[in-house]
Amino acid sequence: MSFYSIILSIFGTTLLFSQNKAPYVSEVWVADNGNGTYKNPIIYADYLDPDVVRVGEDYYMTAPNFSASTKISLYPEEAKKGKTAGLIIMGMDYATVSISHKEKGYYLLQTEAINAVKGTEETVNKKINLKSNSVFIKVDVKAPDALCRFLYSENGKSFKKIGKPFKAKEGKWIGAKVGLFRVSTIEAKRGGYVD
Repeated sequence: MSFYSIILSIFGTTLLFSQNKAPYVSEVWVADNGNGTYKNPIIYADYLDPDVVRVGEDYYMTAPNFSASTKISLYPEEAKKGKTAGLIIMGMDYATVSISHKEKGYYLLQTEAINAVKGTEETVNKKINLKSNSVFIKVDVKAPDALCRFLYSENGKSFKKIGKPFKAKEGKWIGAKVGLFRVSTIEAKRGGYVD
């Protein structure tokens, strides 16, 4: 008999003892290729860390193609201008897609700073006026070249490209990362928040 179970009841506690000669194999996901190699993700709920690594002058994604998206609502409160929040790809260079505001309304920016690690100024690749204080933003990253493409949507359904493609590069101590950010200018009044 390859499988047997014994159930004991001691002082109202039930214990189950099992012996199974065949190892358990998940019906959902098996990472073991059966030849000493494994495929990602190793654990079914394990998602790859989208790092960029450099070998000589070439850059490689250590994760397959992926997208990161969010909806951002900017609430500057008393500040008339100077609040910005968005999505960033950062390493020694960085690029963003973000929502900001001035007295006349909200707008979307796609920016980049090539050689940011050396103090290069950020440049604006595209600026678009928005109808409200909320926007859906997204970045699509394509391996193996770590090419990033920013997109936006005012309704969450139809996304449009904004700005130009950006090639992610590693950071000094970490690979390139995807993140959210919020900044204020020195002149902006305190307060405000992002949802």
